[in-house]
Amino acid sequence: MHHVPYPVRSARVEGLEESLLEAVGLRRPDSAPLVHASEGVDVEVFALKRV
Repeated sequence: MHHVPYPVRSARVEGLEESLLEAVGLRRPDSAPLVHASEGVDVEVFALKRV
């Protein structure tokens, strides 16, 4: 698989429901989530090759 680096931009979370941190006994940070977004990139995918 190959692609150019994702061009990212700032974003903000408008709503969030998640329970993973609590499920594994971690406390959610008091600060807002760090969020970035990307419009995506074209990706080249190659077949697996035995080495």
